[in-house]
Amino acid sequence: MNIQTIIVATLLILSPITGFAHVGGHHEINEIDIIPMATEHVKMLISKGVEIKDIGKLAPSWGQVPEQNKNFKKKKGAYIVSFKHANEEKTLYLLLSSEGHLYEVNYTGQFTNLGHLFG
Repeated sequence: MNIQTIIVATLLILSPITGFAHVGGHHEINEIDIIPMATEHVKMLISKGVEIKDIGKLAPSWGQVPEQNKNFKKKKGAYIVSFKHANEEKTLYLLLSSEGHLYEVNYTGQFTNLGHLFG
């Protein structure tokens, strides 16, 4: 596990967002809740000023990406959520577990731990 994953996981454990993801215990969140959950993760990363490997700190504008520029795919028990930022001309990708845990963030959409974590 890399330091970025450890930092993000620690912040999420301390964040009220994990309470939202686990109401009633460990269960998969509905697909309708994936984009709002990912949006809250992005806003938390911004507000906490988390340094993300190969990205650095996210600019506040990432928290304002329009809903029509957000998408997700389900893969191997996880969700890959994309935020397309028109002004930055970049796409931010988040790897979330089916329970809503944030595992990794990058600009490539390639997650090397996907098979290991969820395979």
